Amino acid sequence: MREIGEVATSAVPGEDVVRGTASTESQAIYEYIAFQINREDGLINYRLTWTLQLNGFLFAALALIGEANKVDAAIRNLLVQVLPVTGIATNLAGLAGVVAANMAIRELKELWGHRQDTRFPRPFGKPSAFLLGLLPSVLLPAVLVFVWVFALCRL
Repeated sequence: MREIGEVATSAVPGEDVVRGTASTESQAIYEYIAFQINREDGLINYRLTWTLQLNGFLFAALALIGEANKVDAAIRNLLVQVLPVTGIATNLAGLAGVVAANMAIRELKELWGHRQDTRFPRPFGKPSAFLLGLLPSVLLPAVLVFVWVFALCRL
């Protein structure tokens, strides 16, 4: 996290913001909230990317061991049980991370809501847009948990 007074490069190329030069407390709080929301949004992106990439590897491994004549039966039987359990754990962990980041964003939005300083735009979108944006980050890991549970029961 940056300290007050440090220079931070904004998300818009070529647009630098000097933190700590705020003329008011509200502007400093606005900049802090906007920065933290951007940070949490980035964490959601990382967590979801890692979760989906690991799922891809696990599905590929499951497909490769499906060729029974190329893999020892004992190893195949072990992997058929371990891969879905790993998939379930991965998706639950990814989902927990996404939910935690969204909880932090909700708290930041509430902090800004208590201020109601109309001199600054809201550092976040409309509630309906937030909910629609939340769906893929929560639904994908949740659906994949069910896919892995189904795979574990069927294999």
